[in-house]
Amino acid sequence: MLKLLAEQCEGIPTPVAIPQALAPLFMQAGWEQHPITQFTLYHPLSEREG
Repeated sequence: MLKLLAEQCEGIPTPVAIPQALAPLFMQAGWEQHPITQFTLYHPLSEREG
């Protein structure tokens, strides 16, 4: 499906945010990884006192 999409939309960049674990699937289909990445940060809503 990814290959067909790339063929139909040749030259049109398609920004996609995917989990890093799925990146190889897209790269094998001919997509390129952009140098800008997104990180997920976590901070608990309440802090434990210890």
